[in-house]
Amino acid sequence: MVIAKVETTAIWSNTLTEVGADSYTDGQYNTNRMIDSPAKDYVTGLREGGYDDWYLPSVMELRLLQQNIISINTILEICGVTIISMNDDIHYWSSTENKVNPHISEAIRFHLFDRISQEKNIYAKKLRAIRKFEIDL
Repeated sequence: MVIAKVETTAIWSNTLTEVGADSYTDGQYNTNRMIDSPAKDYVTGLREGGYDDWYLPSVMELRLLQQNIISINTILEICGVTIISMNDDIHYWSSTENKVNPHISEAIRFHLFDRISQEKNIYAKKLRAIRKFEIDL
């Protein structure tokens, strides 16, 4: 996957409407299902690097970033862009709704390697878009 150089903070959705964004592995699927969502508006509005297919990562895609955070942040720092926060009070939204209670969504705190579920229309959290890596042959 490719990680966006920029990030922002936003709520997941303006409403508690269940949208079926319940994939643990496919953030693009989840993002496409999100409605009335400042988080979706931000990631799908990115035009970084000439690409327009950015999406909010699923909870497992965020876990993959988390497992490689040292390497990822080293590269981001070398490029002179915003690193992924390792502060213990910073969470990043995933695109995954909680399967038990779809009024809440999953977020990851990179510093402590934990996952939390919170109301998607109340809490503003960090957003870092990703896109699929493709090679033109």
